[in-house]
Amino acid sequence: MNKTYHPVQLILKQQSQQLVKKLIDEIELKKNKPDQHGGVVTANRSKIQALKEGWQQMKPIFYPPYLKHVILVCIIQTLFTMSLNSLRLWLPQIFQAITDYQHFNNGSTADLCRMLEILQPSPTSDGCVVNLDNSPVYINSIIVASVSMCSYFFAGYLINILGKKKLLSVCATISGFCAFLIYFSTNTAFAVTFASLFVASTSVATNVVLTVIIDLFPTTLRTMTVSLAMMLARSGAMIGNIVFPFLLRSGCAPPFFSIGGVILGCGFLSMLLPNTDLKALE
Repeated sequence: MNKTYHPVQLILKQQSQQLVKKLIDEIELKKNKPDQHGGVVTANRSKIQALKEGWQQMKPIFYPPYLKHVILVCIIQTLFTMSLNSLRLWLPQIFQAITDYQHFNNGSTADLCRMLEILQPSPTSDGCVVNLDNSPVYINSIIVASVSMCSYFFAGYLINILGKKKLLSVCATISGFCAFLIYFSTNTAFAVTFASLFVASTSVATNVVLTVIIDLFPTTLRTMTVSLAMMLARSGAMIGNIVFPFLLRSGCAPPFFSIGGVILGCGFLSMLLPNTDLKALE
């Protein structure tokens, strides 16, 4: 049984077929047509050609007016992440040293540096004694993680009041002084408190930097800039974890004062960032 069409339907059907044919022709034409960057848009391009096209897309961020912003945000993000992960990943070991000191000293506590001395091997020790009661280590780590998680709720509220630059400066100041105060901790409670504030404020700062990047760069360069900043930040975290044991071996003070000084420096650099509050995305 043949289906009958209304004249209007026949016209629309014919127009749709012509539109589809036109779109197919345009796609075929664009496959071998050079784009605005000089590259050839083709599904069968070589790896070298793909790299060249990728470089053409990334190249604008390495030239003014974006170059100075890229350098600044990458330095800030790298130093923040390096400082955060250097201390955060060593906190379980520090908490274990505190627990071991209390275990071998009848539950008594002392200043942090004295408790960390247990990490140094003693030539006069008789045999190897292992403390199997590690529950305080897990409890302290849970406290640090919980404070860090709660800090994001307050950050979402404060960023609308203070703005990104001020919030970065506040977080860097709190984090830097908390790193100093960990060194001066006289008992476990103070050490856990300052470590929690340090991790929370630095974690917020690293995420605020990403929001600044999103505001600073246009859509075509935003993903490339975020990827570049995070790549350098992860590299910095790796380097920080390599350097931290050497600082700890040189003494109790160098690790905490070095990290605190670097973060306070990040707070100063964040003041050089342009104000992006209420800025329309490009």
